[in-house]
This record gives sequence, C-alpha cells and structure tokens, in this order.
Amino acid sequence: MLNKTTKALIIIFCVGLVLRLVGITNAFPFIFHPDEPTIIRSALGVRFNLNPGHFDWPHFYIYLNYFIYMVFAKLRDLLSILNLKDVVYFTFPIIWDDKLIFYLITRIITALFGTLTIIPMYLTGKNLFNKKTGIFAAGAVAIVPLHIWYSHYALADIPMMFFASMAIYYCTKILFLKNTKNYLLAGFFIGLSATTKYNGVLVAIPLILAHILRVFSEKDEKFFRFEGIENLIYAGISSMIAFIIGTPYAVLDFNTFIRTDGPKGALWQFTNVGSVGFLERIKNFVNIIFIQFNENMGYSFLILFILAILFVLIRVVKTHKIFEHKDLLFLIISTLVLVYYMCGVAKTRSHYFLVVYPLIILAAVGFLETILEFTKFKYSKILLAVVFIVPLYFAVRTSFIFYQEDTRVQFYKWLSINILKNTTIYYDSGDLNPLFEDNKYKSKKVNSDSIIPINSIFVISDSVNNKFRLIKFFDNTLRKGPVINVYEVIK
Repeated sequence: MLNKTTKALIIIFCVGLVLRLVGITNAFPFIFHPDEPTIIRSALGVRFNLNPGHFDWPHFYIYLNYFIYMVFAKLRDLLSILNLKDVVYFTFPIIWDDKLIFYLITRIITALFGTLTIIPMYLTGKNLFNKKTGIFAAGAVAIVPLHIWYSHYALADIPMMFFASMAIYYCTKILFLKNTKNYLLAGFFIGLSATTKYNGVLVAIPLILAHILRVFSEKDEKFFRFEGIENLIYAGISSMIAFIIGTPYAVLDFNTFIRTDGPKGALWQFTNVGSVGFLERIKNFVNIIFIQFNENMGYSFLILFILAILFVLIRVVKTHKIFEHKDLLFLIISTLVLVYYMCGVAKTRSHYFLVVYPLIILAAVGFLETILEFTKFKYSKILLAVVFIVPLYFAVRTSFIFYQEDTRVQFYKWLSINILKNTTIYYDSGDLNPLFEDNKYKSKKVNSDSIIPINSIFVISDSVNNKFRLIKFFDNTLRKGPVINVYEVIK
C-alpha cells in the first residue's frame, strides 16, 4: 500500500506532466522557435556522421534524441510489418509525418525531464529540511510557469535543469558530510548538466560553496588540508568525464570545439553573450531578482526567497551564529553568487537562469517550513494554499496559452480560405517567415513604410497602419504569436 509521501509525489507528477503536455503540439505544422530545429536536425544527422560538426550546443541531448528516434523508427516499422499501420494511422497520423513527429518526440522527452525534476527536488528538500519540505519543493517545481513554458519546447534547457537539480542534491549532502562519493556524484551530474547545455557547469559554484561552508562550520576540518581539496579535484575529474561522455567530439574534434569565430565553436557561445560593466551588472542583478524571477516563478516563491534572506540576516545579527541555518545560508549564497555572475553578460534571457531556479525554490519552501515550525502558525493551511495557488494559476495560464492556436497559424488558415493563391502577400515581420516557406503564396518581406502595390495584401504584426483598409485582426491575448493586422491595399 502506498504511503502518503508516495501518493503526494504521484499526484504532483501527474499534475506536472499534464501541465507540460497540454499544448505540446502548439503551432504545428509550423516550427516558430528558431532553436528547436538545432536538436532535431542534428539528432537526425547522427545517422550519417557521429560528429554533429558544431558545438554551439553540447551533444548529449542530441545523442539521446537520436537513440530514441531510432527506437521509434524500429517500432514504427514493426507496426507496418504487423499490418497495424492503417489502424494506428487513423488515430495518430502524425506518427508517419516525418516533418513533425521528431519535434513532437523531443518535446515530449523535454516535458518528461521537466516533470521528473520533482524527484531531485523532493530528495534535496528532504535532505536539507524534512519530508514535508521535500513535498513542497516537488510541488513548487511542478508549477513554476517559466519551467512549464520551456518544457513545451524541443530544447535542452529543461533537461539541463534536471541534471543540475541532481547535482544540487549531492551538493547538499556535501554541505553536511565529508564523503568522497558525494563529491564524485555531484561532479558527475554537473558534467551531465554541462554536456546537455553549457551553463549547467555553473552548478560547480554551489558545490564549492557547500564544501567551504561545511569546512568553516565544522571544527574538525581545515580548509587548506589536502584531503579536503582532494575531494574537489575528484569532483572536477568526475565532471569532465561526464562531459566528455556526452560530448566526446569536444576532445576528438578539439580544434572546432575551441573556435570563437562562429557558432560552430563552443567558445563562441561565451563571447557571443557579451559583457557589461559593474553598474550595468548591478542593474541587471536587481532587474533579474525583483522583476524577471518574480514574474517567471509566479510571485510567491520569489517573495518567500526574499523573506528567507531577511530571516537569515536577522537570526545572524540576533544570535551571532552564522551557521544556525546553514541549509538556507547555502541556498541563498549560491543563488546570489550565481545570479551576480550571470548578470555580467549583455544577454540576460530568462531561460539562461533556469539553472538557479532549484536553489530559489528550495530556499523559499525551506524558509516556509522553518517559519511554520518555528511559529506553529495557526493558519498554516491557508498560508500554504495562498503560496501555491498563485503560481498554480499562472502555471495553468501558461498551459492554456500553449493549448490555444498560435496567431500565425490562425492567420495562415484564414489566408488559405479567404485569399486567392495568386495574390501577393507583403509582410513586415520575420516572425511570419515560416508561413511562406512552402511557396503556396507569392510573398515578400518589406518594411512598414514601404510602397505596397495596389490589389495586394499587406500584413503587419504588432503595429497599426491607417493608410489601408483593415480586413482581419488576430489578437494574441492568452495565445502565442504576435498581434496580426491584415490590410487590403486598394485605391
């Protein structure tokens, strides 16, 4: 018979998976995200050359998808051999649509990685605090809006966060126990995280901080003893082994790997993001912490994280015990150091910071449980409901947005029904390029102030033109895609 904890985790898993699978085919038959083809085309290309030939992204997720594609292809062939193709095709025709099926497979894999992240989050919360906090952490990551958003794409960010969460789990073990095994496993998962997406290597910072905090909080350890540094070296070796396992051509094609002159090289990624000065870094830091994280995490968890910082500071001042709440201290310092470091680049896109999300969530729910235990709060259930209902609302909203048809797909369907194929379509946004790649319509991309010939259709996204007659409007409220205005150019 299942215990309460297992039942809770199963419910959380199911809720998280549903939130990530609803709308998983968004925008089909088009692929609008510019990065999605990278994984799919590279994975399919492995059939002909084991070396993808580019290191703008590491290769582990490419190889994983290639393996799954091959298994899928064998199973699909088996359906034909067993004369079941017609039966299955009637219900799931997409299985035989090679232009879309591999995108769908990778999106589903990403969604599964996103949902499975509840496991390391539960284990870490339990290890740092207790089982209840582990459940809180699992529930929190299941409903974080940005995590759900990127779980809908065939991208490497969410799998990277899964491995980063596993690494953080072993980092928290290092925080309390000097055990070489934990260093090796933390290093190995850091390597897997980095070989999935490069910024996963940043989890090395929490590992080092966990080591430092344990050494300084334990009287029987000294920081400069070799046996202490030795474990960090083992972790580094373990992470390099894991990275090379996932991206072997980083060694076998080293000259391409270290190129900085274009996206084929890994080091190009680090030069491409740019850098900023101290004042701009501080501005980025404040913006990321107080605005970006707040919106992308559903408000509650970021508020709790800020309160956790204040709580730890007050306790340190009041008790003069720096390590009284070593668990929260580790999570807070790791988060702030990582965010400060990452804010030193010119491009601070929201998904770059997913590697930090496990730390923020754990600090938030850890503080929540600490306060509930510390104060024996009478209305704890009401507080818990408020904390989780707010991000849950935004989580459901995110899934609903993906469930809704993209405005560009709406526009294309309308175009197919209402506009003759010999009509020339003029449009002003690169967001619409994929719609015209099939050459079904004559089309030309122009600027908003270009001269548009008479008897043509002019499509403008995200702006208005008063010179022509508006014949159709597509609103992007609670749906993906730009606002689209369709004008008829007449005398």
